[in-house]
Amino acid sequence: MITEHKIHIGEGANWMAVISATKSPEKLHGTSTPNEPDTLNEVEVEGIKEPIKLVPWGDNNDFPNKANDFVKNITVVGSGIRKLGKIHFGRGVFAYEKKLDENNKEDVIPSQNPELIEFFKKNRINNFAKKIITDYERLGIYFCEFILDVGSNSKIKKVRHLQAMHCRVSVWEDIDNFYRSRYVVYSPEFPDEVEAENSAAIHCISPDMDIDDVKEYLEANNIEKFVRPVMIYTPGNDYYPLPSWWSAVESKWVDISMLIPLVKKAIIQNSMTLKYLVKIPLDYFKKKYPEGKFTAEEKKIKIDQDLTGLDEFLKDFENTGKSLTTYYDLDHRGNQVGAWEIEVIDNKIKEGALNLDSAAANSEILFAIGIDPTLIGAGMPGKELGSKSGSDKREAFNIAISDAMYDRIDTLDTLNFIAEFNEWENTHFAYKDNIITTLDKNPTGIQKDNI
Repeated sequence: MITEHKIHIGEGANWMAVISATKSPEKLHGTSTPNEPDTLNEVEVEGIKEPIKLVPWGDNNDFPNKANDFVKNITVVGSGIRKLGKIHFGRGVFAYEKKLDENNKEDVIPSQNPELIEFFKKNRINNFAKKIITDYERLGIYFCEFILDVGSNSKIKKVRHLQAMHCRVSVWEDIDNFYRSRYVVYSPEFPDEVEAENSAAIHCISPDMDIDDVKEYLEANNIEKFVRPVMIYTPGNDYYPLPSWWSAVESKWVDISMLIPLVKKAIIQNSMTLKYLVKIPLDYFKKKYPEGKFTAEEKKIKIDQDLTGLDEFLKDFENTGKSLTTYYDLDHRGNQVGAWEIEVIDNKIKEGALNLDSAAANSEILFAIGIDPTLIGAGMPGKELGSKSGSDKREAFNIAISDAMYDRIDTLDTLNFIAEFNEWENTHFAYKDNIITTLDKNPTGIQKDNI
């Protein structure tokens, strides 16, 4: 799914070519208007009479697959996004109430609502939160299915995470004077053609709708379950967002990061032609394979075997540190006769070359993700790798926690929606955090009371 690169070393290893099999996609997200996009996928779903017009996620409807391939194949992309997710999650979701203490100051106490506590338990909210955070950090959007306990006072009894890469939204339409998608279609067959029996169409509720409008719409249409997608706001992308880290792909830093290991592998595999000059005396093989004892054809085969063996020995990196033994004679003056000479050629691609390029690419990718390189053990290009002191990581970690609130608003929005829908008064949600401090302020170096 991602750009495939091949390295070709020319004869004598004095030139190298990089061949790209595919191009990075130019357009990978939805239309910027509520009008019908240029390309739509019509799918039939059981229980729905008319085919549903779905907006493809990317030109080939495979943007989530491309993004996941980059996460899997580029080390720094995967580790950076995972680190961002860990910071986002902190020590987990915390439900609390606010009250005034004896000094009339606002205090925070854990929620004592038995209905909420049971809801958290049945829906395993912390595991649920980890899943929606993963989709949110990778793709910039997450999908949740809500199941109602239908009755005179309908409430949400279940909330389920739907894998974002298996979800597609229908084209916007005017529903009660509100432009939005009517359906989310869920199918593990995306981005391929979807069979009706292997997909499900679920009513879609926009996160911009207020609770009264949501309840009125659900009741009027006898809806018992629905999906409410939440995504980061990226101007010009109405249907699917473009995650911020994708700028590292568009700017080609990801391509550079992918190429460097391939170039280094090619250099290692062809290091014999780059490093050694072997000098063999003209009469060496005449003495080893004399005429009369070997035919011309046998002599050629033997010489080829000797040279091939030497070639393989010098190129094989597993032979590093091993010795190579050759034999020679002495003439009547005591000088060497018939000795092989192996000279090491000055390698223009020095050991450690490309390391700075790799560090620069990694840093640019981490900047796009939004992670300080010191948090995953990387340094600034051209400087020492790793952070020089614990203070670098401490400050970077605490700043990252402070910045995380920007995205936490989106992932906590679903829980706040549930609390409002179920009429849990004075109920609030947050992610608990560890704040790293200096040892002179706290013997453990960690402060745990931050929410």
